[in-house]
Amino acid sequence: MLPIRTRTFGPDSDLKRWGCAIASRGGKNEKKRAIVAVARKLAVLLHRLWISGDKYHPLYKRRRSGYELKMTLEKPMT
Repeated sequence: MLPIRTRTFGPDSDLKRWGCAIASRGGKNEKKRAIVAVARKLAVLLHRLWISGDKYHPLYKRRRSGYELKMTLEKPMT
């Protein structure tokens, strides 16, 4: 049984997408590597958020690309 970090249910996030991409590369060893990679990346992320005091944004890449900004600008103002 795989730990919760690599299961495919739960809220969507960049970290989850990244981990699932690594796990989908191959068999059992790739899933183990994905677990370790996600744990390391999560540790770095939490440390950075702790030091900077920023909030966590699950879909940071999508937000940074301007997708949400474009969507709000395209909506007609009432």
